Amino acid sequence: MSERTPEALAERVNALLKQAAAHPRRHTFGGVNWADLRCAEISVCRALWPNPDPETWVVRIEEAMPNATLGMWVAGELLMEGWEDVEVECDW
Repeated sequence: MSERTPEALAERVNALLKQAAAHPRRHTFGGVNWADLRCAEISVCRALWPNPDPETWVVRIEEAMPNATLGMWVAGELLMEGWEDVEVECDW
């Protein structure tokens, strides 16, 4: 895994999205606008109460249907690469 920065995460997500576009089963990823698909935002979320949690990074992929399985696929790939505590959301 590269350095843990928002820029590195965005770069990796965009690379995964390119892989997904060429995936032989991309039709299983849900509604996606493949032409404009991209990592649109990375934010940090932290639960403070009742049980403080470590930071969770939230990746927002734009041009994919909310709850598209594409988000789960990207999150799984990131986890296998060592990006822990990352959530992926999709939005039009």
